[in-house]
Amino acid sequence: MVILQIVILLILFFLPGYLVLGKKFQDEEKFGLAFAFSILMYAGTAVMLHLFKIPIIWAVGVFPLSFITIFFRKPTFNIPWKLLLIFGITLLTKAILCEVSKFPTIGDSYSHFLASMSFLTPNWTVLPFTESYWQGIDKAFYMQYRPPLFNLTLGFVFSIFGPSFEIAKLVVVLFTTSILIPVYLVAKRLYDEKCAVYSTILLVTISSFFLSLTFEVFVYPANVYFGFCFFYLYLKKDWNYVAILSALAYLTHPSCVILFLSLILFEFVKNRKIIFTVIKNRNIQIKVKYLYPIVIFILLVSPWLIRNYMVFGNPLHTTGKYAPFGTKYEDLCILSPPTLDRYLDFILIPKNFIQSKLGSVFLTFLPRPYSVTFSTWDIRALWDPVKINWALAGFFTYPLLIVIIYFLIRRPTEMIPFLFYIGMLISFFLMGYRAGYMQTFILSHCVLLGIWGINIVKNSRIFICIIGIMLILQCVGIIYDRGKQKEIPDYELYSWIKNNVPVDEKIMNCDAHTIAYFTGRSGFITPYEDRAIILHCLENWDVHYLIVGPTDLRLRDIDIKEVEKRYKFLTQIQETRIYKVR
Repeated sequence: MVILQIVILLILFFLPGYLVLGKKFQDEEKFGLAFAFSILMYAGTAVMLHLFKIPIIWAVGVFPLSFITIFFRKPTFNIPWKLLLIFGITLLTKAILCEVSKFPTIGDSYSHFLASMSFLTPNWTVLPFTESYWQGIDKAFYMQYRPPLFNLTLGFVFSIFGPSFEIAKLVVVLFTTSILIPVYLVAKRLYDEKCAVYSTILLVTISSFFLSLTFEVFVYPANVYFGFCFFYLYLKKDWNYVAILSALAYLTHPSCVILFLSLILFEFVKNRKIIFTVIKNRNIQIKVKYLYPIVIFILLVSPWLIRNYMVFGNPLHTTGKYAPFGTKYEDLCILSPPTLDRYLDFILIPKNFIQSKLGSVFLTFLPRPYSVTFSTWDIRALWDPVKINWALAGFFTYPLLIVIIYFLIRRPTEMIPFLFYIGMLISFFLMGYRAGYMQTFILSHCVLLGIWGINIVKNSRIFICIIGIMLILQCVGIIYDRGKQKEIPDYELYSWIKNNVPVDEKIMNCDAHTIAYFTGRSGFITPYEDRAIILHCLENWDVHYLIVGPTDLRLRDIDIKEVEKRYKFLTQIQETRIYKVR
């Protein structure tokens, strides 16, 4: 069943884009960009259908319409067999490994799954739980700071297959595996085909994040895929297509802005004399030529800007602008956004600066068991295949970071196109708490391996041994880790909620996103505030039930005695207590 679904997804998301891309691109380039352009066509059609209140499943009409191009030009499929082989084996391996993960385990995974389901309803991009309070309680249910393209893609797939965690994982598998193709193209353009083949193989085997991202509904693989397609077109200097891919990347995750700005800055500095000459001579023809990409970018992102204006009264609305001022993860759940003054008061204390900045950045780039994944060194890493896997991945890849920095200093003209990694590194320092976005790791691995991988491996036998060991360790580690998911957590609690809580009544709990996923009941994540403010929210918001578990007592300022006095106790399930608020 999994194989059949992945084959259908492949045909659905690769053929339309491949057929539409013209003779300007070689077959291997069309193979790399096909997924992106198929999503562009499906998403654009879905938005138009939504305006006329037509379900997005009808966007599938793009598929047969794309075959019209066959009457104008005969398609060819001269794609290197080595690339197809690596792509096929990786896709099949990741699809099979998906079976060991039965349900989401991370908050972002729940968020994206539930937001994607909203595209099956008339009210797009609305979550069944409050994710952020920074724009006020009246708009608290909107996915206000996350662009919609990834969720819209999942929603379109849900409209065909039905909403399920299994099909969502397969879409992520497709995004993750597709990263291989632009990696291949970039390495081949910079060096040669041998380097390109080695780069893709090393990416799969050495980068442990690459296979690990299979098991959650994360936006990061989509972000990396669009970003790397954008980067390849940037190397080709094909500015109109750069504009298209940059718009897709921006509509997937705002972190891509770092990539855009760093490369645009580099182009400006490199061509500053030409730019100033054009401005001075008022060369209208050249000016218009360079305006085309800007117009294309604005047109593609305009639906998102219009939606923000209609909902929030500001086309550029985002609460993500406050994130750099957070000093810990829990700041995301406070009622008012963090401020610059508060951030400076915290970060200017030397101890806080070292822990939140230098410590977090360095620890983020260290392999397990020394990374931020573990607060303390864990002796079990000596025999736990999951931890051994990550540690080996670090030993093989992170020393290359020293090499790229060395050559960036010694030969800046050759290495300057990769300046955006410096921008991403700087973004770590801008954050008040550790922000280990995994797409940063994958992008770094892609480029590092793409450039230097061929120089590391001098002996094919050693190369085969390395990839064999790494693949075995990754697969064993994944099965060992994810195989422990035997049943739905808190099954008894979710069963009670389904049977006793009406669908239109809301719940407050630290894990409101998990409750929404397993029960279909909406609610609020308990604010990270003083107990008096939490009680005030219960009284003044539309909260019907308060669920207090070990996580709430550990992470929130909740006085259980005060709760007992104010609200009706209903039942206790293991360590979790349920109260009726109104």
